[in-house]
Amino acid sequence: MILPRRLGLRSVACLLVASLVTAAHGEEIAFWGKPNRQCAMGRADAICKSLTAEQQESYRSVVTQEGSRYLWKSREGIPLRRVVQSNFTIFVAETGAGFIKVGPDGSYVEVVHLLDSVIGYWGGSDGR
Repeated sequence: MILPRRLGLRSVACLLVASLVTAAHGEEIAFWGKPNRQCAMGRADAICKSLTAEQQESYRSVVTQEGSRYLWKSREGIPLRRVVQSNFTIFVAETGAGFIKVGPDGSYVEVVHLLDSVIGYWGGSDGR
């Protein structure tokens, strides 16, 4: 069974406090996404589901920017490279851990690579 990252209420509160501290340190929110669907895929199977309102908050995708540096804050601050291709902005993890592809309408897909599986989240930016 594939176990996705899950943030509890305490983690969400810490993330919000970290966002305030981040702003004080010169970092800005570059992307703030809220997923509504998740698919966990392994070698033998795939499980897709719609997310509840609570899960949508727990699985938010957050990217910050400080100067030309981008960090995947919702994934332990993994450094990202920002690529613009056509009308899409793609944040690619320098570690190979995954990517976030954002469309011109704010819709996005977040793909996280695990040992022998992949988790994908689909949703939209809520304007933060």
